[in-house]
Amino acid sequence: MTSSSLRGSKRWTIFLFLILLFDSVALGKVFEVPTANYPTLSSALEEALSNDEEDIIYLIDNICENVLISLKSGSEVITIEGKGGVFDISGDGKGRCLSVLVEGGSLRLVLSKIRLTHGLSGEKGGAFFCEVLLGARLSLEAYDLWVESSTASSHGGGVAFVNYGLTELSFKRAILRGNRSERIGGAVFLDGCYALFENSLVVENRADYGGGGLYIANSSHVVLGSSTVANNVARYDVYKKDGGGIYISGSSTLELKNSIVWGNEGSASSKDIYLSSNSSIQCRYSLLEGFSGEGCIGGNPLFNQDYSLSSLSPCVDAGDPESFPRDDLYGNLRPADGNNDGRALPDIGAIEAQLDITPPAELSNVEALTSTHSVYLLWLNPSDLDFSFVRIYLNSQGSWEKIVEIFSEEFLVQGLLADTEYSFKLSAVDIFGNESEGVVISVKTLEETPTNPDPMPQPDTTPPQDVLNLSASPSTFSVTLLWDNPQDPDLKGCRVYRESLFLGSLEVSPSSSSFYEVKGLEPDTLYSFKVTTLDRSGNESSGKSITVKTLPHNNPPVIERLGVIPSIGSKGTLFKIFSVAKDSDGDSLSYSWELSDESAGLFMPYESEAYLVAYALLEPVSVHVRLRVTDSKGGFDERSVSLKIDAWREEDSDGDGVEDSVEGDWRSNPKVAFFYESGIMLKVDQGKLRNLSLKVENPYDLFLEVIDLNPGDRVELEFLFPNLIDISLYAWERGDSFKALPFVGASLILKDGVDPDLDGEANGRVGVFLRFSGKPVELKGGCELSQSSTLLGLGNVLIIFGAVIHLLRRVL
Repeated sequence: MTSSSLRGSKRWTIFLFLILLFDSVALGKVFEVPTANYPTLSSALEEALSNDEEDIIYLIDNICENVLISLKSGSEVITIEGKGGVFDISGDGKGRCLSVLVEGGSLRLVLSKIRLTHGLSGEKGGAFFCEVLLGARLSLEAYDLWVESSTASSHGGGVAFVNYGLTELSFKRAILRGNRSERIGGAVFLDGCYALFENSLVVENRADYGGGGLYIANSSHVVLGSSTVANNVARYDVYKKDGGGIYISGSSTLELKNSIVWGNEGSASSKDIYLSSNSSIQCRYSLLEGFSGEGCIGGNPLFNQDYSLSSLSPCVDAGDPESFPRDDLYGNLRPADGNNDGRALPDIGAIEAQLDITPPAELSNVEALTSTHSVYLLWLNPSDLDFSFVRIYLNSQGSWEKIVEIFSEEFLVQGLLADTEYSFKLSAVDIFGNESEGVVISVKTLEETPTNPDPMPQPDTTPPQDVLNLSASPSTFSVTLLWDNPQDPDLKGCRVYRESLFLGSLEVSPSSSSFYEVKGLEPDTLYSFKVTTLDRSGNESSGKSITVKTLPHNNPPVIERLGVIPSIGSKGTLFKIFSVAKDSDGDSLSYSWELSDESAGLFMPYESEAYLVAYALLEPVSVHVRLRVTDSKGGFDERSVSLKIDAWREEDSDGDGVEDSVEGDWRSNPKVAFFYESGIMLKVDQGKLRNLSLKVENPYDLFLEVIDLNPGDRVELEFLFPNLIDISLYAWERGDSFKALPFVGASLILKDGVDPDLDGEANGRVGVFLRFSGKPVELKGGCELSQSSTLLGLGNVLIIFGAVIHLLRRVL
């Protein structure tokens, strides 16, 4: 063998070795689910997460499963893909379809050709929930992902992402439809995330309290490119909420490019988009109302039923000519000549309008009235947005001859022979010349007799009835008119006037309800409007009128301060969140509080303040508290504040989850608790005290639990307040307010399952949140305290003991 051959052989050996090495390490394993070896997706994931390789899991059939992906350390790359089509992961109405928890390390997750459906969660994320903890990282890439028909009791009816680490999300060609949140974010809830949505459809989702489509919170940054957000709803019962399409809050940012946000239902001021004062939106080449930007337009996008664009849509050819994806939601290439004008420019929205070669629908309700020498033809035109006119043919000697092109819905054919059979064909033609097959009707004219003159049909000159139940809903700069339409079978539309000025018209159907919003009005001004009806013959009714006054201009309230005061103690378990809000108009204010993570503890809002009793946590947790202040005219401001709850690291002698330095010395007697900092002491006559937390300021806030009781037991709670007299006591009750309690001497009677027991259940456990205040005692010689002598004696011992411990701590 020559040296060159030997070198070539070595190169091939090395090359083959590298191929084998790459195949065994980089590519990892390929799984198929469901199969005999891997009957569930969970079984394949368990192996994939343990081999530190890039694994691919193919779905070859629909599955019904509640899947969990959990990563605590290391780096994993996993792809879940439908093989040969889109396959379902169904939650079956019993749980989420997919949950992801990244506690540490890095996870890259790719989802492709998957439909998440019928998910259900009592918390966040009905179909898909993901949480990334501090120091962890998630990269999610989703292609051709469907999220449908799922429900969450909390945030994100479809998907919810909560990020405390580093999270990057990419959704391309995604459809999120028909999901519901009983709180916020009908389809999507994003907390502290970076997310891209491209060629995606977010439609027909619902949230009870805001963000019918998307809820973007807590410094999230979202890019919505070539996407459509439409027909989502933010409403609880009949009460419309903010952000029917998108809700942006908590210093978050939305970039809107080549996208449509339209036709969503929410409060009058934010039907499509709600933007908080500390958040921002950037718009380019998009269709939306109330915001402006380069290339942005307004108006009706003129969707077809599948949210594609009709050829008459203002979104056709209106996208950014310099920046757009190469294809659309369904893989059609961009740009396309969607309006047959000879130019191919990118469109706005998720679906690129294609060259129209589809004829309009046929005419309906075609009928004919005959006389001796004429035929009166009547019909209903199709509802196609690109419909142009009707073409009528007469069959003459076996061939169709065009006799007229007309837009109206009636035509009189004259000059016919008596007692003769005729056939007519009526076809619909659109603006591009596409013509329907046509509807054929055959008739015979009447026989002519001396006593039978030609009964010439008379044109319709009778106007339809007027609208019913006309009402008006005013706001500061607009008025929404609402009414019921009459039953006239030939009713075609309604016209709206301000005084004698024509404002616009809309098509309606008999016995339906309609509304029309008049914008651009002046505040605190009286206006008169009239609504008339119109039939197919062009007859217009006299109309119904209504007078309404717009609301006065409103300066919304401003939250000037929002802060957190932790409780006094080594770590602190009781947090007070306080706010200062002002309204320059002097309107009354209401406060709405929300905690980002309800598992962090007991959250108790109280007007301009809120309290959080944090649970004993094994790991530190960061939570966000959001406050919305609303005035009596509907104006509002919103702010968020973050706080960190430390884990419990110090000694816990009795193992009850409360550190010794917080609860004081009660190891010898679980019925007695003493607080070093204040000298306050508590005692119960039965059960055990635990989970105490005290804010040492006047008024004092105290949370405690009494356990090891029999269901329904009564408990006597005694207090020692060495520095207070004339004490008043209040308790937090389940009606979300503080109420005064009878406080005789130094005792309070509590009963398991009865207010102020916070859980309201007779379960052998009483939890209360108390507030007490009094006059400070000036300690002088001969001063006496009136508490019971037994309790006082024990208190003196504990106070002395606490002082000694405090001094020892300083010395040591």
